[in-house]
Amino acid sequence: TTSSVVSAYDFIVTSKGGFYEAITDASGTQIGERFQNPAINASGDRIGTSQGFAYNFAPDTSSDPANRNWIFFLDDGQIEVMDQAIVGATGSYENKTGGEVSQNIASVDPDYVSEITLLEPGTSSAEDKTQQIHETLKITAEGGFFLSISSPSGEQIGEMFQNPIFVKNTTTGEWERSIGSISQGFVYNFAPGPYS
Repeated sequence: TTSSVVSAYDFIVTSKGGFYEAITDASGTQIGERFQNPAINASGDRIGTSQGFAYNFAPDTSSDPANRNWIFFLDDGQIEVMDQAIVGATGSYENKTGGEVSQNIASVDPDYVSEITLLEPGTSSAEDKTQQIHETLKITAEGGFFLSISSPSGEQIGEMFQNPIFVKNTTTGEWERSIGSISQGFVYNFAPGPYS
């Protein structure tokens, strides 16, 4: 008889046998990370590599940082991901473009292990019962967070930011802070060139 392994996820990513390097600000405080880790199927076979970088934003201290950009280089295709959104895919994963990566962090100690499930466009890890509403939003630095990213010589080369989002009340016309909504990101300055 033969047996097959059935799992609730597509593959796992583990730090065991991988690469990890902290990204720090000028004071040495960790603000992000670079990584390259093995991707393994449910049978324990290596099927590729997960590679990328991520940034943490205050007060986020979770084991799953925000603003992650990663690529899965797999035996039967490649998947490019921004945060959880699949922005491009090739090979047998091409139908996942426009979908999402659902991630269940199974362990962080001693090794990071994450169960990865690939969701096709139009599907969600949780049933969505919301209605589509069009709103006018405003983002402001007031009450937000800003951190300069500097080179070893002290020159500013970029910045991280986290700012509140305000929604315009259609009844009163007043701007109200959208509870739990923030705009996070990072930018880098590059030397002036012919396209700047």
